[in-house]
Amino acid sequence: MSDKLLVIIATENKPKALTALMYAGATIRNEWLEDVKVIYFGPIEQLMTTDEEIANAAIELAAKSETYACKAISDIEGISEKMD
Repeated sequence: MSDKLLVIIATENKPKALTALMYAGATIRNEWLEDVKVIYFGPIEQLMTTDEEIANAAIELAAKSETYACKAISDIEGISEKMD
């Protein structure tokens, strides 16, 4: 079995996004797997800039694991500066 997890979050639905963020965070915290990476793609990027709870969860996760967001989408949406 692999010891890696890649979580791709591409939803604007807050409950679904929080579920994915909480799962990734729990996996890291409980050391269920060694390598956890999170990719934010599409609608979640806008949600990260407008919802404080989502933003805080993403910031907390970024401090513990590798996280990535699509720069092209954030540029198109005009939110790249907010994502930094």
